[in-house]
Amino acid sequence: MHLIFCARCVVVAILLFGTQSPEVLAIIEGVFVEDPVMLIFIKIANNMKGWFESE
Repeated sequence: MHLIFCARCVVVAILLFGTQSPEVLAIIEGVFVEDPVMLIFIKIANNMKGWFESE
């Protein structure tokens, strides 16, 4: 579901701003670069839960 929403965002941005606009580049970078990197960091953090003592 998330991927379909992201693809729609990219298509709408291209239709509104054109293919050469910085807005489209920002959306593509956010969807296809930032989101996967954030999910990788979340997975790493969840795997490290047992490393620290809870108070």
